[in-house]
Amino acid sequence: MECSCFVSFYGEFCVCFYSCFRPAWYDIRSLDKRSHLDDREGILQSCNDIDALMEQEMTQHSIPSERIVIAGFSQGGSIALSLSLVATNKKLAGIAGLSTYLSLSQTFETEVKSTNMNTPLAMFHGKEDSVVSFDYGLLSYQKIKDVRAKNGVKEEQLTQFHAYDDMDHSSSPEEMNDFVQFLHRVLPAQH
Repeated sequence: MECSCFVSFYGEFCVCFYSCFRPAWYDIRSLDKRSHLDDREGILQSCNDIDALMEQEMTQHSIPSERIVIAGFSQGGSIALSLSLVATNKKLAGIAGLSTYLSLSQTFETEVKSTNMNTPLAMFHGKEDSVVSFDYGLLSYQKIKDVRAKNGVKEEQLTQFHAYDDMDHSSSPEEMNDFVQFLHRVLPAQH
């Protein structure tokens, strides 16, 4: 599979994936868990863009970073994980990735920051995912969990993986229910 990348005047990537141009956060060079082809520059640029947007929203609406959850689906989930664990210095309320994987996994262990080491993180993945394999999602979760354990994180509830039978690269009511429960747990109502 060959991918082409260009930047539109809106500053968003588009990639050729299975012969279709699609909006993307970075160039998808491979979805093989053994690949070392991460588009590091594109991933970090997207992380910086989201971090700047987060800063803007925090300033304009007086939102503390501790009341922000970074979440995403597929490539967006990969950016959510990279931003939260490698790129930002902002302490977050939570991190979530749906049908996703850990990009920058080859350098993750040496680049992970302590800022969100103890931030609750949940991953959600369908066992029948035909785009990002279930095994790749599970492997990514295990790598995050292992790195957190090496850094003294012992609380099992801080890093969770939810699996769904018969779910492809999509969502389900059960998954959305679990995601909402996660949000309620990490963003309790303020009085």
